[in-house]
Amino acid sequence: MAKILNKDPVTYEKERENFLKELRHFHETRGTLFKKTPKINGKDIDLYLLYVVVTAHGGWIKKEGEEAQRKRKRKREDRKSREREWEIEKQQEEEMVVGGGTKATPQQV
Repeated sequence: MAKILNKDPVTYEKERENFLKELRHFHETRGTLFKKTPKINGKDIDLYLLYVVVTAHGGWIKKEGEEAQRKRKRKREDRKSREREWEIEKQQEEEMVVGGGTKATPQQV
């Protein structure tokens, strides 16, 4: 894992242990459990490496911000779609009023 971050193994291990110590302290102060590192397919997840990589790419704040932007965009698109539907309905109602309550079909013309 040290190779991924271009660090010598001794430095990497010291930083990793310090990170895990701080993480355990963080959980202890909040009353949450942190007894052992999580595993996937029986292999320990290197939480320090995960943390470094995620923060290097902007961290969770950036990702949360991107998700919030996507939600706002969807809401705007939904609102515009509803506004278009409302305009079409309004136009159809006006055409019916002007046409005497019935719409002329191509066969009637």
